[in-house]
Amino acid sequence: MRSREGFAFASDFDGTITEKDVAAMLLHEFADEKWLDVEEDFRNRKLSCRETLKREFELLQGGRQQLIEYVDRHARIDPNFKPFLSLCERRGIPVRIVSEGLDFYIEHLLGKHGIEIDFFTNRAHFENGGIRISFPNSSEECDDCGTCKLQLLKDWKEEGRDIVYAGDGVSDICPAESADVVFAKGDLLSHFRKERLDHIEFKDFGDIISEMERW
Repeated sequence: MRSREGFAFASDFDGTITEKDVAAMLLHEFADEKWLDVEEDFRNRKLSCRETLKREFELLQGGRQQLIEYVDRHARIDPNFKPFLSLCERRGIPVRIVSEGLDFYIEHLLGKHGIEIDFFTNRAHFENGGIRISFPNSSEECDDCGTCKLQLLKDWKEEGRDIVYAGDGVSDICPAESADVVFAKGDLLSHFRKERLDHIEFKDFGDIISEMERW
């Protein structure tokens, strides 16, 4: 399987490129416990992803520097991610991050590890000791997600590329179902198993490298 322009790779960030969900880590540490009720409503499909993010981070208290220091101490990027990027560069495969996370910690972690890559995510505005979120990558056609990951794959589709997608969460279902190859774990894996959709289970980017080296 290969289209006229070859492959293009899109990946979620939290829990996919990072070993744990960084947004959830920050909420556990700095937010009122009411955020867990909001999360439960989201998982029961009572709230959109966009509304969930707004409500959860309204409950978080902390300045940018305080949160960055916490991320520095506790967040880890998959050590296989940089070798994966090197493999893609050698093969001419474009890579981008599409995320429902927040720009400030994604930008910080990528910079900390010397990773230069396009990423599309939600924007955090630090105001009055809390965070207000805006959605520069939302879709006018759908008010569910903060970052419309499906829309961010459209240009590659129009170029005739085969889309490879890696993710672990509910927000990855929509783009993954439109992709040509799917690497799945977590909630995304559960969904693909339940619906009996083609996918490749992975634990980290080492597994993805091993699979891609056979292509």
